[in-house]
Amino acid sequence: MIITSGIIDMKENAVKEAFAANDHYEVIETTYQGEWVSITAKRVK
Repeated sequence: MIITSGIIDMKENAVKEAFAANDHYEVIETTYQGEWVSITAKRVK
């Protein structure tokens, strides 16, 4: 599992695209708090 945090909301898509480009991880949860984002991913391979 990887939990990222401290991501400003305008960079959310860039982080998700980076995970999508790496087929070893799948985003399983996105959490929002104001303008901040936390993305949780799990290893799939």
